[in-house]
Amino acid sequence: MAQTPEHPDGQNSQNSQQPQQGYYYPYGPHAHPNAQQGGQHQQQPYGAQGYGHQSYTEQGSNSYASYGNQYYHAQAGPPLTFGQGDGKLSVANALQYGFSAVMRNGTSWLIGALLFVGIYVVYRGGMFLSSLFAPLVGNMSTSVVLFVFTLPLSYGVALGVNGALQQMDRGIVPFGDFMRGQRLVITTMLLFLWYLVTIFVPVAAMLFMVDTAATPPPFMAIIIAGCLAVVVVAVISILVSMVPFYLLDGRGTIVSCIGQALSDSVRNFFPLLLLWIVIGPANVVGSLLCGIGLIATLPVSFLALSYAYRQMSRGQIQLLTS
Repeated sequence: MAQTPEHPDGQNSQNSQQPQQGYYYPYGPHAHPNAQQGGQHQQQPYGAQGYGHQSYTEQGSNSYASYGNQYYHAQAGPPLTFGQGDGKLSVANALQYGFSAVMRNGTSWLIGALLFVGIYVVYRGGMFLSSLFAPLVGNMSTSVVLFVFTLPLSYGVALGVNGALQQMDRGIVPFGDFMRGQRLVITTMLLFLWYLVTIFVPVAAMLFMVDTAATPPPFMAIIIAGCLAVVVVAVISILVSMVPFYLLDGRGTIVSCIGQALSDSVRNFFPLLLLWIVIGPANVVGSLLCGIGLIATLPVSFLALSYAYRQMSRGQIQLLTS
């Protein structure tokens, strides 16, 4: 007869695995000591594991879980049930989780989406004004606007990723906790640099073709060069899109996080591509009408991507029971 595994504190694991309302749950994947790949469990409330519980660092990753346990506030809510990712991305499950989970933490996502949309509206207004004054001050004004507003937009994306990861582990998360994280600054800067690359590389490709050609190239050739550059940047963007999740989830050093993200994304490239085909155009449409639609599309996108990340990385995933 199979024996019930003992809890680290010597308590029966069946009794200790029942979460209680008013407690929050350890942050990060593989938080439960009895988690088995492909299995399901309910997370223990903080304090039941004791000081001898093996930390996330001891399991081979940086201790972002410990950081969350020290600083994040307890939130009352229904017990959370968890499973384990198997390394394969299910687009349908990721989207289902995104649509379902957003309503469970709707207030925080509404606040975050409104702030992001506000930054986006100012950014678009700046681009419009720079185009009007371009004949007077030159095209440099457009570059300045891109540079200035790409940084807060990058920070907004980092907050969305951080909030989605916290909700995956904790359920209800106040918006203030979205802004708490060990790697928010470095993640923001990496996003900022990458967004600048995606903006300027296609333009640089067309300019390079024009400047290096012995005779002025046909207009169609310039367009084709720009489109090819866009395709290359888009493919690379899909492959690196999970890097912020690995960083903010404390999967290791910056270099190892990038390596893990690329490896898992290459293995799941076509499902990940399909997921982006769904959420990408949805956010483009949402950005119309002063970005009002982003209030609905952005939270779902962050939550769906967080679920996809945990599936791909064999991490802890939250199972929605209702």
